[in-house]
Amino acid sequence: MAISDYLHTALCCLVPEATPSSVSIWIDACCIDQSNKSEVAMQVQLMGTIYIRAAFVMVWLGSDSLANDLIANLHTVEEVMRNVMLAKGSLTPERLKAPPFPERYHSVWVTLISLLFSRWFRRLWVVQEALLAKKLEIICGRCSIAWDDLYSLVDAELQAMADSETLRDRMDQQGCAHLSLTDVTTSMGEITFYRGQVARKGPFLDNIISFLEVVRGKEVLKPIDKVHSILALITDEARKSLTVDYTLEDKYWVPYLQLAGFLVNQNRCLQLLSAAQSVVRPEELPSWCPNWNSVMPVSHILAAVRPRGWDGDQAKFGYAAGISTTTSLQQTLCLKTSTQLKVSGFRIDWVKDFVYLADQVHRGRCELAMSDNAFRKKWLLQNEACFERTKQLVEDPRIALQTHVRNLTMNYWDMEFDLLAPISTDHWPIVLQAYSDLVNILRHFVYGTEFEDSDSSVRFRALGVINSSAAMNGAARPYFFTQNGRIGRGPVGIQPNDMICVLYSAPAPFVLRYDGESDVATLIGDAYLDGCMDYDTMPTQGRGPEETFTIG
Repeated sequence: MAISDYLHTALCCLVPEATPSSVSIWIDACCIDQSNKSEVAMQVQLMGTIYIRAAFVMVWLGSDSLANDLIANLHTVEEVMRNVMLAKGSLTPERLKAPPFPERYHSVWVTLISLLFSRWFRRLWVVQEALLAKKLEIICGRCSIAWDDLYSLVDAELQAMADSETLRDRMDQQGCAHLSLTDVTTSMGEITFYRGQVARKGPFLDNIISFLEVVRGKEVLKPIDKVHSILALITDEARKSLTVDYTLEDKYWVPYLQLAGFLVNQNRCLQLLSAAQSVVRPEELPSWCPNWNSVMPVSHILAAVRPRGWDGDQAKFGYAAGISTTTSLQQTLCLKTSTQLKVSGFRIDWVKDFVYLADQVHRGRCELAMSDNAFRKKWLLQNEACFERTKQLVEDPRIALQTHVRNLTMNYWDMEFDLLAPISTDHWPIVLQAYSDLVNILRHFVYGTEFEDSDSSVRFRALGVINSSAAMNGAARPYFFTQNGRIGRGPVGIQPNDMICVLYSAPAPFVLRYDGESDVATLIGDAYLDGCMDYDTMPTQGRGPEETFTIG
């Protein structure tokens, strides 16, 4: 069998000449005839079994300049990894900065972080392999590092040890200039999190929608593989709902719709609707079904926010726009046809007009956008315009400021335990100070005005939180005003006269659009509607009767 030079190099590094002939190695490039679509369809359904049964899985990152850097620093790399193993899971940022580890800005730190720039970490097919592997080794050239040891370094803030300018140059060299350091390190953390879940509970993931959201931006050669590449991680029942057929590559959205239909029928899962927005969408795919081949235009799902004091009670999960602790709300959620969804709820308002706080940047690009002065300037101007509009609706100036900041952040805060939660009464002084700091520091960058810095760790942490929720991650959501005098943050693409409705069992309201006389709505996306995120305290103004919406 003829093999590529790349595979030949990998085999020379992975399989020493002394390796016993009884050792079996499975390599997809050799074991699957990629030109035979029927064989590919059969083999992808077996890959989960292959990786579960493997003694260990080797991640080959290549033997290029990065491998040469590893070899040049081999003694130091081995010392670092030996000390990581001795730490036995107790490695902290403080411990990493002290002997016996190399000093900060030593070249070895850039070399180790550079492993994460490999395209392997951006590919979707490898996620299933990494999650199911009993033992996972990262191999670059002739250097081998255990996955768990490398993650221990990342978790101990490895990136803080490297010289940022050198690191950015390395990212440019490896074609990763479009990524942020957060992108690079988060991917490994996500895989490690799900590896732990699989190790504890078995291969079937608890929440497949949340997982698909995590891997949504990862790369595949064939869009149809956005679903096929995770077959080993979903239940047998879910797999049976899918048609694994590579002759349907031009209709890649078919398995997306099949999986979405299964989730609706079996789990009655409204989280699916929160994930439905995408930057691009094929005409054949209904608006309620996520296009897993396109990232979301907004950076976080409102369903992730939980009220402070959340204790696991399903009635209290997330916001509670369509959830009550006092009233029994009967949810109707089913497929009317293969492409139309029926769901019960009520309308609460209509969009009057809206403002985009900055250019529409989608998920993963906000961190880079906020380093641009044009982006900052537009955010400042639009933020001030929105605040002035809010003051016209709320007479008391201080309440108007709180209302504006609450809407700006979508009442999203995580000062404690990294748990997204509505702003509590005791946090308001911190939140308002953070908002003031954010505005002042942006003015400093844009206009050169004075900014009084603070050495308070709490204040610095709060500034980071509000920068994330109000400016970076929240920038894409339009700040809207309703016909009934409310304010909110909507999905990208809203228009005047779009309907805002509450769907029973959904944590956040949704925006629907009706065209002409049609009784079938298009789902635009989920929304934050200030004052209407809890069913039990929701005002009745503008509220319509209970009805069943048909969404196509």
